Amino acid sequence: MSSNGRSRVLDETVETVKSLIGDPAWKAKGYLPGLRDMARLAGCSHYTMWKAVKVLEHQGLLEVRPGRRIRIPRPDDEEGSLNAAETDPSQAGVQYKWERLRRQIEMDILSGTFRPGENLPTLKELGARYGASFLTLKKALRALEGGVILHGGPGAYSVASLRPPPRSTLVYLAWGDENGQLKFGTPFDHEIIGALGNECARAGIRLEKLLYVPGGDKSPHGDRLTFWHGRKSTTTLPDWCREAFGFLVRTVCSRDVVPELVPRVAALGKPVAVLDEMGSPHFPKLHGRYPNLAVFRHTISGTPARQMGAHLAGLGHRDVAFISPFHDTVWSQNRLSSLQDCYRGLGPGYKVHPYTLNIGYQLPFEEEDSSAVDALYQSVERARKGWKEEFPPLTGIMEKLRPHMRSVVWREWVLEQLIPTLENALKRKETTAWVCADDDTALLCLEFLRRKGLRPPRDLTLAGFDDTGEGARVDLTTYNFDFPKFFHGVVLRLLDPPTLTLARSRQPIEIEGRIVDRGSSGPPPGGRPPPPGAAGGSSGAGGSRYGSPGALASAGNADDTPRPAKKKKRA
Repeated sequence: MSSNGRSRVLDETVETVKSLIGDPAWKAKGYLPGLRDMARLAGCSHYTMWKAVKVLEHQGLLEVRPGRRIRIPRPDDEEGSLNAAETDPSQAGVQYKWERLRRQIEMDILSGTFRPGENLPTLKELGARYGASFLTLKKALRALEGGVILHGGPGAYSVASLRPPPRSTLVYLAWGDENGQLKFGTPFDHEIIGALGNECARAGIRLEKLLYVPGGDKSPHGDRLTFWHGRKSTTTLPDWCREAFGFLVRTVCSRDVVPELVPRVAALGKPVAVLDEMGSPHFPKLHGRYPNLAVFRHTISGTPARQMGAHLAGLGHRDVAFISPFHDTVWSQNRLSSLQDCYRGLGPGYKVHPYTLNIGYQLPFEEEDSSAVDALYQSVERARKGWKEEFPPLTGIMEKLRPHMRSVVWREWVLEQLIPTLENALKRKETTAWVCADDDTALLCLEFLRRKGLRPPRDLTLAGFDDTGEGARVDLTTYNFDFPKFFHGVVLRLLDPPTLTLARSRQPIEIEGRIVDRGSSGPPPGGRPPPPGAAGGSSGAGGSRYGSPGALASAGNADDTPRPAKKKKRA
């Protein structure tokens, strides 16, 4: 028995839980693992772990509510309640925990965790997964019955199967040029088309592409929006679009086409899903006018940066830099603010330093008549004296290299503009990790570090976003948006909108991706060890046994509601 009246085992368990509370990775998440997971890893009974949690609750270090996760309260929380709308916009307006659980189950169905036509786990397994009591779980499932959830007997539930309309066609509206060719505005356009096509083929849906072209000086229709299908162009939606069961609109374009394009599609009365990639301010007004409209977000979501911040904090990085040459975009600003919010919640010792520029995607010396690539082409033409006759014609080779030459010139120009900013970021010796706005920026930073003789992660951890193929080739830690899972949710939303409460939500739907941990990230360099309690560092009693959150998250979140201990029979 210790001096405070508690047993020695209970004191050790309390210290173990304290080390978890101080772990930056769990602190960033805002909650602890389930009681049974912590008890198993701490080597104590479930009842002893519950007593330790109650001790820390009386000290104000934890917040415990039956049927909910064990929360780590933040200093700026009001009455210890977490605003769910800040972490998940689809949770806005949710008042009761069974409503929150209902939407969480819906999000798992949209993301493909529970596939259509498959049986759900048992009620016991679902309660352990979501950390919910039996009554809360039953109430949430009852609210979903008859829609996306089917009741097949006592305690047996399944996900409703997809029922596409006969000869169903999904119209995909994407950005095109004046020649009716698809334009690519992001580094993962090919991945998006492939994931969408695979999901439509899996659901038995025909995918039809329709290109929209914003009006301009080169357009024969002036400032009017033009639609291209095959080799035909028109200023109105083709008649065959009225036979489609739904529409998917991508808004990535050189200008904001939402107020002109989306109302024309939504007015047809069919389900419409819009990928908001530019942060258009017109969606709240359009939501009120068209109930058949759903907005999905991935690139401009704040979730990727929050996940990256929790990942780096779990590795022990307390001082990080955010690098972005394109900070006039919405997605860059959202990633910085979300990363700062994540680190601000960890405590005063965690800092994010922004190093940003507002560089446009157009080269300043490019003009419509004579671009930088044309100048290179002319210089090669003048130097063709050494070109041998047995080689292929130079003209054909240059035409194929033209887009690649423009990309190389653009990257070198951006790096030249970014070097002074990177020099300033490198001067701060306390910084142990650079979080870049995207993979392209991370590749430029990697080239800069190589010129300086530095190598990640030995000297500095480097991370990006988008998970491009070029980033994978150089072993870059990044964030993958998981487009197969994302478009599964989009197609499911379009096929069965009335059965989803998310379909009636006025908030954008965000489907989480995943962190891809590769060789460019690791613990802080030698001489700057991670703080006590951080993943991988030395900590108090049993603190280093837990490692990163993934070790416990893989086991699921056990039900945090205590159960009465069984009485042992006396001999």
